[in-house]
Amino acid sequence: AGFSLIGSQRNLSPRVSIRIHTAHPNAHSLIVRHRRRELQQGELWPLETAIIPNTEVEFMSINLSKGQRISLEKEAGKALTRVAMGLGWGTKTVHSSGFFGFGKGPKEVSVDLDASCLLFDARQTQLDAIWFRQLRSKDGSIRHSGDDLSGGGGADQPNETIVVDLTSVPADVANIIFTVNSFTGEDFSGIPNAFCNIVDEQTGVEFARFNLSLEAGGYTGLIMAKLYRHEGEWKFHALGESASGRTFHEMLPRIQPHLG
Repeated sequence: AGFSLIGSQRNLSPRVSIRIHTAHPNAHSLIVRHRRRELQQGELWPLETAIIPNTEVEFMSINLSKGQRISLEKEAGKALTRVAMGLGWGTKTVHSSGFFGFGKGPKEVSVDLDASCLLFDARQTQLDAIWFRQLRSKDGSIRHSGDDLSGGGGADQPNETIVVDLTSVPADVANIIFTVNSFTGEDFSGIPNAFCNIVDEQTGVEFARFNLSLEAGGYTGLIMAKLYRHEGEWKFHALGESASGRTFHEMLPRIQPHLG
């Protein structure tokens, strides 16, 4: 199956979000991701998913690289109300020599990664923390899906999710920081399918994604991204800074410089 691109897009980031419009009553907008390459107007781009006839295609957003910033409202084309951080990872395979020859061979080992969300005011004072020991912010605007102690699942499926209702975040919150930690102390390099991302929770459009194995390989922590208020609107900064620590507490000195 294939479809014709509407308009010309060049110098695209590694993951491009596309919305499929269709009049089919049972069809939803699909988000399709592909690798970077230059695209020409009218070019056919093959998809793994069959496309319903009489569809239109438009580019929704471009995935950000480390250090880039965007206005979420301008990027979404409307007031963005809910964003979600996803964290996914697989089980780790280790090779055991066994005991007197028993139990020798590959073995699946559970790894405990944790997603956290920290709230700070304009004076850089921490107001709240949403993590595996507190799954809901004090005001109720942010919710954590729960602590996954072992990982596993599909390569693109989050094991933990944190959803932020931007319309309900208290006015004194100036910065929202998202972090990842390896509670079991495993560095990210040997953990398969380990990723974290930020998406528009309503549409699934992805703003940023980090491959933990590649981009934070020898570390046990990642200061992933920041949402911050600027002139009355929410903006997004893809940080992607590697750090070390079993929980976010150990990374607070590294987080502080990003609050200005």
